[in-house]
Order: sequence, then C-alpha cells, then structure tokens
Amino acid sequence: MWRSSSRGFTLIEILVAAAISALITVTIYMMFETNQSTFNKGEADTDLQQNARVAMDRLIRELRMAGSQVPTGTTPSQIVPMVLANQTEVRFLADLDNASTSLITWANPGATSITVTSASGFFVNDSFYITDGAKWEQVTATSVNKITTPHTISFTPALSWSYAPRSQVLRSKTIRYSLVCEAPSGETCPPYAYTLKRDGGGGQLHPLAVKISGLTFAYYDANNSLLAAPVASGSLKDIRRITITLTASDTLPREGPRSYALRSEVRPRNLGL
Repeated sequence: MWRSSSRGFTLIEILVAAAISALITVTIYMMFETNQSTFNKGEADTDLQQNARVAMDRLIRELRMAGSQVPTGTTPSQIVPMVLANQTEVRFLADLDNASTSLITWANPGATSITVTSASGFFVNDSFYITDGAKWEQVTATSVNKITTPHTISFTPALSWSYAPRSQVLRSKTIRYSLVCEAPSGETCPPYAYTLKRDGGGGQLHPLAVKISGLTFAYYDANNSLLAAPVASGSLKDIRRITITLTASDTLPREGPRSYALRSEVRPRNLGL
C-alpha cells in the first residue's frame, strides 16, 4: 500500500536555502548598483563632452570670422577688429550673418539715406559702416526699406564725405564671449556653477553652455610670439592666432567631480589684412 511522506524541511535546510537566497539577492543588487553607477558616469561624461564640444565649435567658428566685413580704410583711423582680448573673455568685430551690401547710387556729403542692392540683413538701430576702401563713416539706421525696390536705408548722422556706387555698406557687430559665475553674490563659485555666455551683437549676454568651469584664451602674433594677456590696446592689431582651452565640470552624488577638457586654436582669416 502506497503512503505519502509527511516529512517537511528541517531547520538546517531552511537556513541554508535562506542563506543562498540572500547571497543571490545581494549579488544581483551589487551587479545592479555597479551597472547603474557605470551608466550614470557614462551619461554624465557624455553630457559634459557634448556640452563642451557644442560651445567650442561655435566659439571656433565665430572667432574664425573676426574682422569679417570691417572697413580696411585708414581714414579717419584704422579699425582694429579685436576689441578686447584677455584670458577669460574675448570681444571682436564680425558680420556673422553676411548682411553687408553695397551702394547703387552716389552718396554725397549731407546725405541721410542710401540706396543699396539689398537691405535684408539690416534693422532699425543697427550700427553700420559706409566705406570706399580708403575712408569710412559709421552711422546708425533709423529706417530700413527691405520690401520694395529700390532698397533704402536711412540713418544718422549725415555723411561727411561722398561715396561712389559699389562702395560697401558693412554691418559688423561686436561679438563677446565671457565666463560668468552663476553662484549667489558673495559666495565662492564652485567649478560647476560657471556659465559660458555669448553676446551676438545685441549688447546682452545670453547663456551658451552651462557647467563650463574653465575658459582660457592665449594670443599670438604673426611671429607666433605669445602676447601678454590682457593684450594691450596698442597690440590688439597684432593678434593672428588664438588658442582656447575649455573645461566642463560637474559633480555626481557618491561619484565625486567629473571634468572634460578641450583645447583648440583659431587663425582668424580676416586679421592682418
């Protein structure tokens, strides 16, 4: 006659099974923690690298255009495209939007309006230059007709000299890059509290990249000699090459600080013309 066994687990068997289950659970948890930590580090590093690269790419691209559409005439004086050059901030003249145009008809002394081939890149209150290659004047737009032909731009003050057809109308703006601490006033700025800001010519700095802990510019002349920064006003015209070192930093809970550095150089094509 068949009889079922009513024997259960012994205490030792239960303890052994519990120990094995606990060991498996701890092992799985440790693997999860390791994978999660690796993922967080990788994600943080990717964000830092992308943040730094986007900022560096734009900075290089625009610095390369320093001096574009700036009058080369020497009357009433020579215009130096590099406006300010120190270790953590740079300002330069450039037409990043290629808005410049040319005269269709003569512009004579006393004129407050010009006829141009195109006015699409000009706006009221824009400051721009009129030049024939030898001399130049700087004026400010008071009205712009870019809809109907002929396209005209009115400005102030009135012209002092005359300019022939095909003379250039150049709208270069002051571009500025600066590293700004976003910590509350009076507090020491941690590395990850800095923001790289940019002014595209409107007179206001706007955030370009956050967590940029370091930004250093170095300036060299045509002989590759290092110019002392901040570069003296009389030596700004000698700048031919600029090196940039940019560092992005962040900190993760239980992971500590993270950083990523980039270094590049720029040779603005319009300097020294």
